[in-house]
Amino acid sequence: MQYNLMSQSEFIGQENLDVEEVVLATFVNYPESYFKVADQLSIREFSAIENKYIYSAIKELAEVSKIDIATVTDKLITKKYLSLLKETKHGFDIVVHLNGICERIESDAHLIQHVQILNGYAKRRELVTLSEEILQGCNDMVDPVEVINLISTKIVDIQEMGDIEEFDILKENKNVYHSLEPRNDGVKSYLHKVDEFIYCFEPTELIILAAAPSMGKTALALEIFKNQIINDVPAAYFSLEMGTTQLLNRIYAVESGIPLAKMRKRMLTTNERNSLDKTIRAFEDKKFWVDDRARKLSHIANKIRKFVIRHHVKIVLVDYLQLITCDVGKQGNREQEVANISRTFKELASELRIPIIALSQINRAIHSRSNKRPTLGDLRESGAIEQDADMVCFVHRPAYFNIEQGLPEVEYAELIFAKGRSTGIGTIEIAFQSSMTKFLNNSHEEMKAIKRSQMDDLPVSDEF
Repeated sequence: MQYNLMSQSEFIGQENLDVEEVVLATFVNYPESYFKVADQLSIREFSAIENKYIYSAIKELAEVSKIDIATVTDKLITKKYLSLLKETKHGFDIVVHLNGICERIESDAHLIQHVQILNGYAKRRELVTLSEEILQGCNDMVDPVEVINLISTKIVDIQEMGDIEEFDILKENKNVYHSLEPRNDGVKSYLHKVDEFIYCFEPTELIILAAAPSMGKTALALEIFKNQIINDVPAAYFSLEMGTTQLLNRIYAVESGIPLAKMRKRMLTTNERNSLDKTIRAFEDKKFWVDDRARKLSHIANKIRKFVIRHHVKIVLVDYLQLITCDVGKQGNREQEVANISRTFKELASELRIPIIALSQINRAIHSRSNKRPTLGDLRESGAIEQDADMVCFVHRPAYFNIEQGLPEVEYAELIFAKGRSTGIGTIEIAFQSSMTKFLNNSHEEMKAIKRSQMDDLPVSDEF
């Protein structure tokens, strides 16, 4: 809600004028106290019009001049607040009001507690206003999606009111020591080499998993998702490319050890069918969610909030960025829309304190150059993806670019970590089994053998 200084608030029981006056008088009598709590206050914390005017005058003075009774009085006069109030409140004298409240204050004690009280009243007023806006929108037959977006945006805004804290070195040092202790709030990939390199996906991180088409980014995302399910980590997967049945078929095939081609052709043996039945029954008791219907950014964002708040989901995967329809924020060209999408996911990860893994295509120009290894410059449609991401990982399968000679059963592949705010950059060698669309946990010696077996068939100067 945008407050109009000329409108008197009318929230029954949702104001405390005495505390408002105490806080304002403290700022005038003890100017340094204003800067202790300035980040925790806005005009929304004050309900009476005269108190709004005084706060506005103090805020302006704090930026350019000294705060005292004389400068605040002068600001009230030059801003014409004095004459405005005399007209609208039947002769009310704001200067007399200011002098009166300042005479009552002899200490700046308990200022922080008083500000917290005002924060509470302001939040309740905001909630009342929001409820009225929701009712009005519904009565006006506004699209429910717009009403839901309004609720989501306003709730986050209300939550953040008054949440700024001063820097406390002792508290922050405790957090540093805490960060060094073994923790369980991060999310593992359960791919051994990945976890050795990054340790875990941290809460608040946006991880971009990128690759050219058919390179295996969805396979890697599903492997990470499946591993969460098996290890009882609540997880959600948004699929904009595959339907839920198709996606579950791939997960169940990998876990059952059944080639996906046999699943598609419905050519399962009795033993394979029994193995598949066992896998499906095991997954029925797990906590995971798959969504293949959400296409708009607002829908996905709201569902992510629901999964985290209602079901305590610890990690979310989205496949993939470029298929999302952007209906949040300013609409522009596709590059701006993708930038808006990546920024929204980063804000969601921070707000909900979970890692979000978003898949992304890379530019097809990679096929026309000699060195096919992707770089950050290959991220498709938006440099903002690189900026917003805490981690960027590319999937690279050298054998795929020599596909006319056929793909080996087990391929040498690379996971190229091109950006890592906390992990640094590096490349992980990993095996990929194309018939199963599965990344494997091979030992170092096994990987050396797989790599060696493919070196003779690949352009050494380009890929090794």
